[in-house]
Amino acid sequence: MEKLILEPVKVPWKLSASDEIEIFRSDSGAVELLLIADLINDHSKKPNIDVYDAINIVQICLRFRCVQYFEFSKPRMKQFELDPQKYKLPKIDFGDRDRFFRTWFSEQACPCPNMFHVRNSDVKGRLNIADDAMSHWLLAGHDELVNVIAESFSWNVVEYLQ
Repeated sequence: MEKLILEPVKVPWKLSASDEIEIFRSDSGAVELLLIADLINDHSKKPNIDVYDAINIVQICLRFRCVQYFEFSKPRMKQFELDPQKYKLPKIDFGDRDRFFRTWFSEQACPCPNMFHVRNSDVKGRLNIADDAMSHWLLAGHDELVNVIAESFSWNVVEYLQ
């Protein structure tokens, strides 16, 4: 089996590793998910800022347009991580916490937001979706996975929680 290649989506937030993805709704080909995320703020641009001063905990609404496929699953994972036998993940050193946050703050995009673009989608292949305008996204929550094939996505902050 060929591993699915995951490319982190360029967003300034990271889905919470401790909250579950459970709230979603669908209407006219669109799907909305309400999620908890860590969002960098304007303080993240300051040199030598404390990590906790540079991040807000927020609820975001993630909207997918022209959805062709939506799957919500709760695989029985031994750890809160994606299966390295199934997925080819970007090389990120989570052990070097300072480097992770420096990269996030300097690029204004989280190196591993727990939302990925699936480069070689097996789902698109199974469903015979050849349209390049359709993309496959994977969201990894606390102990659930969401797979979406849609034309595009957008997001906005619904509420600041801290």
